[in-house]
Amino acid sequence: MHRIPAKSFFRPVAWVRPLWRRPAAGKTPSPRANGVPGELALDLDILMALPGVNGNRAAPMLKRLLPLFVAETERHVQGLREGLAAGNAEAVRALAHKMKSGCHAMGALRLAARARRLDERIKAGEAPRGQDVEGIADAWEACRLALQKEGLIGEDAPK
Repeated sequence: MHRIPAKSFFRPVAWVRPLWRRPAAGKTPSPRANGVPGELALDLDILMALPGVNGNRAAPMLKRLLPLFVAETERHVQGLREGLAAGNAEAVRALAHKMKSGCHAMGALRLAARARRLDERIKAGEAPRGQDVEGIADAWEACRLALQKEGLIGEDAPK
């Protein structure tokens, strides 16, 4: 059986998906949107479509995935800040690269887009900036709050 790398699969989806989500003329965008087309803090449709979840908020798979996602993303955001403070652009790039597909798969589109942009900029030779890392941190906070609002994680989730 031939395996398709996740990067090959998600890249076309990431570029086309914003087109599907545009509101019809005269309609207001989703309240979950931050005003940037295609960059929802949390796309619940993607999250609920995960294998093993299939739209069931009480799915055991979702109950296992969300705590892992929250803890890992918290560690990555902290690691980005530490890498930036240490002047280690490669560590920042590696974490941003690691975050982009996992966040997209979980429906954290704004977070995935910002991680992708940072990864691409560092690969192009630019140094990471504080505003890049804080933009990712802000996107994570918006996603975490959206998860709380949806009742998918508690208020005691790591911050």
